[in-house]
Amino acid sequence: MLMGEDEKPNGRLSSKTVKAWKSRRDATMEMLVKCLEDEVLTHAKGFDEDPAGLWAHLTAIFRRSGVGAAVRMWREFSNVKYRGEEMTIVMGRIQSLADDLKRIHNDQPSDTQIVAVMLNSIAEYSSFSDLITNLESLKEELEVDDVELRIIWKVKNLKDDGRLESGGVPMIAKGEVVALAANSKVIQCKNPKCQRMGHTIEECSREGGKKEGQYPEWYLRLRRNDGSMTQITPTSSFTNHYAM
Repeated sequence: MLMGEDEKPNGRLSSKTVKAWKSRRDATMEMLVKCLEDEVLTHAKGFDEDPAGLWAHLTAIFRRSGVGAAVRMWREFSNVKYRGEEMTIVMGRIQSLADDLKRIHNDQPSDTQIVAVMLNSIAEYSSFSDLITNLESLKEELEVDDVELRIIWKVKNLKDDGRLESGGVPMIAKGEVVALAANSKVIQCKNPKCQRMGHTIEECSREGGKKEGQYPEWYLRLRRNDGSMTQITPTSSFTNHYAM
């Protein structure tokens, strides 16, 4: 039943054959749901009468476990690159992978590591060299949300100017973050426990968000396609810029 080989037989719903199949299906679904931890139950939504579909869904999400999977996810995390798409997508990918390292592998990256990955994602472009130099020269600890917003703001400046190179990005005080996001038309989550850029509270999978505990659709596609959305390159390209 879980492998989808026990298909619904032909016949009326009241026939003994169909009733027996429904009993097997319901028993399989009940057994599967009982085995799920509370935080995983959200993934059962929409699969009430489809145990094979739920099993395939869970397999696509959680099949990568163990040390090897954690190493691969760290490589994927550290090698996220900006390739001309919307910068909010790139920053969101970094944040989601950082969250998944904590949620799936209990191995949360530090804020410094997240910032390093963010800067490394744009390091190949000379247009961002002034921003990277500016941030690296700061003596105080860099905060993830501030760095994310400054990178997004930098991209906006470059697009508005219609050129590859741009001047430095002004320092942003913490109290100006929300106002700046509004002025630049950057989407910011209104969930008090998130407040990150690039998605709304309706799309937020963090605690307090409308999709709390759920994986973003792009992440599910990424898992199903075995990493087709993120190019995996040798980790040396990362360590050449920033040490983990």
